[in-house]
Amino acid sequence: MRDLNISKIRHILFFIIFILAVLGYMALTDESILDPCDATVLSSSTAPDGRTSVIVFERECGATTPFNTQASLVPVGKAFSLQKNPPFLILSGKHTLGITWATPSAVEIGIPNEVKSFKKDQSVGDFTIVYK
Repeated sequence: MRDLNISKIRHILFFIIFILAVLGYMALTDESILDPCDATVLSSSTAPDGRTSVIVFERECGATTPFNTQASLVPVGKAFSLQKNPPFLILSGKHTLGITWATPSAVEIGIPNEVKSFKKDQSVGDFTIVYK
């Protein structure tokens, strides 16, 4: 009888550990679980060679955090993901950005004057970014 109870306890513990492992995996692979902010894609512009796009999006994290405008480089045909395609540009507030591709690896970003920027990378991998 005692062996039967130990066997039941082992099965229950195994089941609990399995459920916790599945929930942990889901939390690590699902951006929406880890990131409470909403990202709304505003526009995209594809490079002349058709291989990469600049994705412009807004982030909103609730009533106590103001909106911001961000831009990321994303390979064409791939889903936009903040984890896989971190922003190279982060501006305070809502803005319309002018995107012009000079070459397949150089992009010009037109941003409004006197906008507070939190991030303005000049390059991402093999891509050059110029701000105007």
